Amino acid sequence: MSGAGQYSSFGDVAIFEALRTPWVDLGGALAQVSPIDLGIKVGREVLARAAIDPSLVDSVLAGSMAQASFDAYSRRPALAHLLASAVVGVVPEFMGIGPAPAIQLLLQRSGLALGEIGLLEINEAQAAQVLAVAQALELDGDRLNRRGGSIALGHPLAATGLRLVLTLARQLREGNLRYGIAAACVGGGQGMALLIENPAYQG
Repeated sequence: MSGAGQYSSFGDVAIFEALRTPWVDLGGALAQVSPIDLGIKVGREVLARAAIDPSLVDSVLAGSMAQASFDAYSRRPALAHLLASAVVGVVPEFMGIGPAPAIQLLLQRSGLALGEIGLLEINEAQAAQVLAVAQALELDGDRLNRRGGSIALGHPLAATGLRLVLTLARQLREGNLRYGIAAACVGGGQGMALLIENPAYQG
C-alpha cells in the first residue's frame, strides 16, 4: 500500500487560536487587515511624517511588528501541541487511501494505539475516499469527522490542514480529550497525518 514514509516528532510546537484585529469593528473595514499589516502601514506613515524614508527600514519595521504579534500570541494559552507528523507515499492511482498508512506510521512511531486517540479529522477529498480510509483503519464513526468533515465544513484551497487541525483542536478542548489526529491525502500519491495533544486535558 505504501512506502516506509517519514516520521517527525516535535517538542515545542504550540497551536494557538487565531488572533483577530484588536479593534471593535471586526465586521467593518479593519476586519480583513491583520495587526501586522496594519502596524507596518502605521509605522511607515509615522516614519514618513518624521521625514525618514520608510523603504530604508522596511525589514526592521516588519520584523518588529511580527515580533509584537508573536508576543501577543505567546501570552495566550496554547490551544494544542503538535507532537508528531508522518508522511507516506502511496500508488498515485489510490492516492485517496494515503491517510491510512500515514496514521498507522504515526501511531507505530509515537507508541500510541488507535484506541488512545480521542478524535480524528480526515480530509474528505471525495465522499467515498474517507470511507475507504475508515474501513482500512477499522475506525468507528463516533470519533471520525464529528462536525461533518470537509464536504460539510469546507475544503479551503491551501488551508485544508489549518481547517482540519483547528476543528480537531477545538473539539479536543471542548470534550476534554487528550489526543487527536488530523490527516489528508495528497494528489500524486501521498498521505499525511499530524498528532496533536490538548494541553488542557484533565485525566
